[in-house]
Amino acid sequence: MHPKIEDRMDDAAEAIHHQADRMTDDSRFKNIAEHTAQYMASTANYLRSHDANDMWQDVTRFVQRRPAECIAAALVIGMLAGRAFRGGEDV
Repeated sequence: MHPKIEDRMDDAAEAIHHQADRMTDDSRFKNIAEHTAQYMASTANYLRSHDANDMWQDVTRFVQRRPAECIAAALVIGMLAGRAFRGGEDV
């Protein structure tokens, strides 16, 4: 049986947090690593506690509250995907 994505995210968050703890200074990189680990653990918990229907409703509410940002994000993602599939060639 394959581990669930939320379990893998927890494992990755724990590994990142462990590496951040090993850093001796309070560098910006350490802070970024700690925030990344916290975000990953939070996302794993969200995935555990919500089914697909709940997640779809959350996405729908977000798009309704921020339509312009969602359209802009979709355009950027589309442009990046287009570049990736073209191999980054300029046309």
